[in-house]
Amino acid sequence: MLSLLLALRIFLEISDVEVDDRIFLPIGIGLLIYTLVALFYTYRYREGLEAEEATSDAVEQERIHADVEKERIATAAAQRQAELEAETRTAEAEELAKARKKEAKALAKAEKKTAKEAAKARKKAEKAAEKARKKAEKEAEKREKKEES
Repeated sequence: MLSLLLALRIFLEISDVEVDDRIFLPIGIGLLIYTLVALFYTYRYREGLEAEEATSDAVEQERIHADVEKERIATAAAQRQAELEAETRTAEAEELAKARKKEAKALAKAEKKTAKEAAKARKKAEKAAEKARKKAEKEAEKREKKEES
C-alpha cells in the first residue's frame, strides 16, 4: 500500500500536478502505523496459530483413531457373523444326524417287527404242520385199528 502511495505521488509529480505533501504525509503515516500494528498482532497471536495447528493434529489423530475403531468394529461384526453362520451349520448338521438316527431306529424297529411277524408265522406254520402230522398219525392209527379188526 505504501508503494502504491509513493507511485501515485511520483506519477502526479511527473504529470505536473501540484499535490500538497500535507495530504500524502498523513495517509503514509496511517499506512505505516497500520502495517506495524498488523505485524505486532501477527507475532503476538502466533502462539494461537501454533496451538490451532496442534489442535488440527489432535483432530487428525482423533479421526484416525475413529477410523481404526470403525475398522475394529467392522471386523468384530464380520467375525460374529461368521461365528453365527458356523453355529447355524453345526445346528443343521446335528439336526440331520438326529433325523438319520431316528430314521435308522424306525428302520430297525420295522425290521424287528417284520422278523417278529415272520417268527409268529413260522410258529403258526409249525403248529399247523404239527397238527396235520398228529391228525395224520391219528388217521393212520385208525386205519391200523380198522385193518386189525
